[in-house]
Amino acid sequence: MKSNRIHLAAAGAVVAVVATAVAAVAGGSSKSAPPPFSSGTPVPRTAFSHADQAFLARIGATGQITRLGLKDGVAFYAVASSDAGRCFATGMISGDLSGGCLDAGKSVPEVVDMSAVVMNPADASWRLQTLQGVAADGITKVGFVDATGTLHTTPVTGNVYRLSGQSWQGGSASELQAFDARGNLVFSERVGGAS
Repeated sequence: MKSNRIHLAAAGAVVAVVATAVAAVAGGSSKSAPPPFSSGTPVPRTAFSHADQAFLARIGATGQITRLGLKDGVAFYAVASSDAGRCFATGMISGDLSGGCLDAGKSVPEVVDMSAVVMNPADASWRLQTLQGVAADGITKVGFVDATGTLHTTPVTGNVYRLSGQSWQGGSASELQAFDARGNLVFSERVGGAS
């Protein structure tokens, strides 16, 4: 995924809002399959500020914009890209978008994570500040495994998930996980360290 990262100075740390697409461990869609999201409402480009429209153009998100969902005042969008790929963005309902685009030759994954991470440049440690993103139909819960091995989960509603107001230490064994309605693990991807 072409990834746009936004770094803001915050009390000696670096805040990175990362749009990262990760591959699913089970199944996987073919390259010609439509995105695995059934929710969504078309949004006209003119509904966004000039700055947000410029941001979308800069990352190549030039096609139809669909709002996949809204949670805690944060909106999640899917946008067709100029190279026939798929882009994803998040922001306040009033705008202030961040996001990135998948390459046209790659399938849309089952989970597109857009979590907020705070990094400490002094020792390269990091904390997950907000767990958020979009998840495919059939995924009912997404979670983050912190550095201690504790799983923190949040429900998926209308293809979006978001859990904020807490902070979890990340480590080399941290994972993003997704579960179906029966509680089966259907997705797992290491984040922030080991491959």
